[in-house]
Amino acid sequence: CSSETQCLYQYSQCVQEGRMGVCDCSGHYTEENGVCKDISRRAGELCSSQKECMKIQGFCKMDKDFGKRTCQCAGGEIFRPSKGICSENSEQRYLQFSRMFRSPTFAEKFPGRS
Repeated sequence: CSSETQCLYQYSQCVQEGRMGVCDCSGHYTEENGVCKDISRRAGELCSSQKECMKIQGFCKMDKDFGKRTCQCAGGEIFRPSKGICSENSEQRYLQFSRMFRSPTFAEKFPGRS
């Protein structure tokens, strides 16, 4: 192939390999029996490749508690089921502006000690 219009099945794209290209499934699709099939996973589900986690904008990483690779969001992000993707954690606690340019007090540095 030389362009996407020459690829016969839906969700495929022309990938250049040397002078001629090859029609290959794009994104979170993989070829199965000549058809591009959706292989996407949700957060926390088992995965074997990064392609499976692309739809939720996550990564296929080793889960230390589970002992196997699962789809996970990047650091500082959480999975939002309403949107179906990983997005920034808006509930993350930020440093208060009033404390930004001063040294922490003893009580702030060592909570619980008096």
